[in-house]
Amino acid sequence: MRERNRPTADFYAALSRTNGAILRAREREPLLWEICRICVDHGAATLAYVALVQDGAAAPVAWAGSAERFIPGLRIPLDPGVAEGRGPVATVIRTGRHYVTNDLYADPATQPWRDRARALGSRATAAFPIRLGGEVIGALSLHVGQQDFFDAPVIELVDEMVAHLSFALDSLDREDARRHAVREAERGYERFQKIFDATPVATEISTLDEGRLVAVNDAYCVLMGQPREALIGRTTIELGAWSGPEDRGEFVALLERERRVRDHEARMRVASGELRDIAMSAELIEFEGRACVLKILNDITERKRFESRIRYLATHDALTELPNRTLMMDRVVQAVQHARRASARAAVLYVDLDRFKVLNEALGPHGADAVLVEVAARLRRGVRDGDTVARVSGDEFVVLAPDLDKLSDCYSLVQRLLAALGEPIRLDGGAVHVRSSIGIAVYPANGETAETLLRNAELAMRRAKRTSPGGAQFFTPEMSAELQRLARLESQLAGALAAGQLRLVYQPKVQLATGSIAGVEALLRWDHPELGEVSPSTFIPVAEEAGTILPIGAWVLRTACEQSVAWQSLGLPPVTISVNVSARQFLQPDLVETVAAALDATRLPGNLLELEITESAMARNAERVIDIMSLLRELGVRFSVDDFGTGYSNLGYLKRFQLDGLKIDQSFVRNVDTNPGDAAIARAVISLARSLQLDVTAEGVENAAQCEFMKRNTCDEIQGFYFSRPVSPEALASMLREGRRLH
Repeated sequence: MRERNRPTADFYAALSRTNGAILRAREREPLLWEICRICVDHGAATLAYVALVQDGAAAPVAWAGSAERFIPGLRIPLDPGVAEGRGPVATVIRTGRHYVTNDLYADPATQPWRDRARALGSRATAAFPIRLGGEVIGALSLHVGQQDFFDAPVIELVDEMVAHLSFALDSLDREDARRHAVREAERGYERFQKIFDATPVATEISTLDEGRLVAVNDAYCVLMGQPREALIGRTTIELGAWSGPEDRGEFVALLERERRVRDHEARMRVASGELRDIAMSAELIEFEGRACVLKILNDITERKRFESRIRYLATHDALTELPNRTLMMDRVVQAVQHARRASARAAVLYVDLDRFKVLNEALGPHGADAVLVEVAARLRRGVRDGDTVARVSGDEFVVLAPDLDKLSDCYSLVQRLLAALGEPIRLDGGAVHVRSSIGIAVYPANGETAETLLRNAELAMRRAKRTSPGGAQFFTPEMSAELQRLARLESQLAGALAAGQLRLVYQPKVQLATGSIAGVEALLRWDHPELGEVSPSTFIPVAEEAGTILPIGAWVLRTACEQSVAWQSLGLPPVTISVNVSARQFLQPDLVETVAAALDATRLPGNLLELEITESAMARNAERVIDIMSLLRELGVRFSVDDFGTGYSNLGYLKRFQLDGLKIDQSFVRNVDTNPGDAAIARAVISLARSLQLDVTAEGVENAAQCEFMKRNTCDEIQGFYFSRPVSPEALASMLREGRRLH
């Protein structure tokens, strides 16, 4: 299947490589070129360039990617009074905050740059501030060929990358100052004497034999936390500056042997008692007739912490502090090697949070991050001592369980984790229910290499998500073939709409009181050129996961509205047309605009369009759903709850939603004439709908007994094969023309 949240994964890789480039950097210009190259080669950017402020404008100084179509002649004014000065780069330099536009051709600020961007194939762009000494000196600009590329995790990663770059530029600037001081010292004693106190880098002159200080500059006093008079005439040993006498002895021996020292790292104690990391450079000089040491001390404490953090982030996830995929792979390799030598078992558990994309849209980035942090904490608490928990991508985690004595230990671990993850997560806005699916691969039965175990555990997780969401699956060989089939299906589905392979059929809804057709539901079908008609239960989940449900859903809405108007143009009576809207589609910020555009383009009255949403969509973010429904109600649009009784919404919520109807799920209708339990549920839903003054429709009515049950219990409408299968637009038109009724 397609890797989840690919842009985030790309920029995790880019961040790691950026950190490596920073550690190697010695000069500013090569570093800027390397950062641009990394963003293009590993961060999915079409073009990356760094623009620095020069004479009141910003000009590119480094770039990578399709530069020949964009960079030549580029000079960006910073004056907001001109159109070019209101673009992303100029705005970032003025405000010091990142600027993101996920639809380059819809943002007025990008108007002056669209011709260049169009030649580049750019669909989205973002700019991020670069600082030196806390001041904005320029911006990193990224162009990508994918609309809506820059989501919250990607923006956060690039912000972190540019913060690391700014820190590195500060470090390089300080290093330039150090080099300048040494060069000036070499030009002569008198010149040195003048600049000694002015240099911003801590500098001392001490006697070679005792190490007694004879001159220090202001920066040295600041570093050591003492005034000049408390330092002159004393040795660094007396001041307690060295962490031990042997440290100075080692330094002096090195200096006498080499005559000069460059960037010798040591730890020195300042007046507060704190140990600071110092990079010392020194030369033997003659000062006032004595053999002395000129020493320049660069406080690299923050740099060392920064480098330590970079090394940590290279193997750990910044949000959860868990090991990342790189470190987990290393741990799995070690576990497999140990298990092979000891003839033992080891298990890899691949954990995925079901429908996390919808949760992320409902909670926002901060709420979603809080969920991920809590999930990580629960996984840590649920595993055994010696197990490893890692976050390997956006909402996917891996647990390594080495040294398993018996498979029952693995079963116990899985059940413990499912129970822990199934508990509600408390956030400021209330409780969030997160369902997780787990795939398990065991060494050696399911793979004898780390790569195979991880791949097979992920395959098992994908199967669990499709067949038993919220549960666990052990790997079987058949899963690999199934995944390949679904991957091909996903790839083919991406082009199915453009290829004209998708079509709509329509199933009538019949009013029981009159027997006449009261409305129709639009249902999606895929006519695959090789496989024939693919079941919606197969391809709809694939579309949901891949994200193709959004353009497909917009097409279904527009096509259904066009068909309703086409029927009316034939003189047929108007009927309400129902369209299913997925949870992900309903929570899109442009849903209201999409519906309004479809109604306006087709001239269909809003009261003839009914949107069917699921309980899960309503439960994700009640307040947001209510706001969206209110805006759509202003257009006249109706709403019903699809598959009622199969979700997990609070029934109390129903009073808050502006609903028009409920649809009893066919799983409860199928056996109403033989199963007292299903009959009781159906009657309860009808009673609930009556109390809330909602219409109620029974789905999946296939025989006379089911139809008679619904009549007796005052159900309003039925839908199912008993009256009609889903039919073509022409067949539905014939039904309306003939006035077909329920017998």
